[in-house]
Amino acid sequence: MTKIKRSNQTVCIIGLGYVGLTLGVALARSGIKVHGVEINDDVINSLDNFQAHFSEKGLNQILQNTIKSNALTYSKEIPKSKKFSYYIITVGTPLNEEGLPRTDMIERSTAQISKHMDDNSVVILRSTVVLGTTRETIEPILKRSKKKYMLAMCPERTLEGRALEELSNLPQIIGADNVQTAQKCSELFQNITPKTTIVSSWETAELIKLVDNTSRDLSFAFSNEIAKISSLFGVDVYEVINKGKADYSRTNLPLPGPVGGPCLEKDPHILSYSSKKKNFHPPITNASRQINEDQVRDIAVILKNRLNNELSQSKVLFCGLAFKGIPETDDLRGSMGIKLIDEFQNCKNIYVYDPVVKKITAEKYGKFFDFQQEQSFDLILL
Repeated sequence: MTKIKRSNQTVCIIGLGYVGLTLGVALARSGIKVHGVEINDDVINSLDNFQAHFSEKGLNQILQNTIKSNALTYSKEIPKSKKFSYYIITVGTPLNEEGLPRTDMIERSTAQISKHMDDNSVVILRSTVVLGTTRETIEPILKRSKKKYMLAMCPERTLEGRALEELSNLPQIIGADNVQTAQKCSELFQNITPKTTIVSSWETAELIKLVDNTSRDLSFAFSNEIAKISSLFGVDVYEVINKGKADYSRTNLPLPGPVGGPCLEKDPHILSYSSKKKNFHPPITNASRQINEDQVRDIAVILKNRLNNELSQSKVLFCGLAFKGIPETDDLRGSMGIKLIDEFQNCKNIYVYDPVVKKITAEKYGKFFDFQQEQSFDLILL
């Protein structure tokens, strides 16, 4: 791939979480001048030590190189002395206590950009959002600035643990309302990836991201439902799935188990909430998410029965706290392991272990087990 390198391409990324930092490093490594904005002191302190605040294989070395070479700079606010060709919003969009998607961080970020940007700046939304957010939330804020701008929705779709790898080979979705904006975004992303896919609207790009993750949630939910049916008939669900899909391409069901994480736990709810704005309640999406949310409680019931409900006298070891282990991550957001630990709070002793999660973090959920101790457990969960 021939990289497009332009000396006037400068990027400001708002939010240096998992999405923003990996994108910033990838762009900086390609020759783009990148400035990141992050208000979290812990993140800033980690960057000061050339360390990411999360586990991603190979990231720290590249991060150190880009910071030391000033290809990647960072601060807690958009620098008044610098102007940028592109502003990319990568802040989080968690659900609030009522289970509704938050937009306050996106609104604040957009307001900051609108005050700082020059005419003809490109503003890119990369966060996962409710359908219509680009048009109904971001565009009105930018319009009030009375400046000329280009606005696009380019959703992040990388897999945690492989973000740097996937940023270099996954197609970047570009949702824009005109050809000029789409071309400007293509010029940027072609520095890091061989292919961009332009779609016809902001809403199309927003929906693609929600469909990507919700479709995976649906497949896991069906697998968990088959596990329940198998159990009712005394059938081994692993045999059903593994033998059933062997050399048979039309069936590719994943193995059953708890389903969570920062995306699969959240994005189906965002899709459902988006649909409700048009008075449609998506039954398959809602049912699948409910199946997966019930899975932890169902597993806990089975395991407690094996302990004969004598929790107060039991010692249980939980191996694995992050929401997934392949590829490895230390991300505890939406971790089903943590939720399963909550179901066993009446145990006499809870021990925890995760090779990636820091010990000081793991000890919030139980006694840390280092495998150098000789102990016996009533139950070990992997």
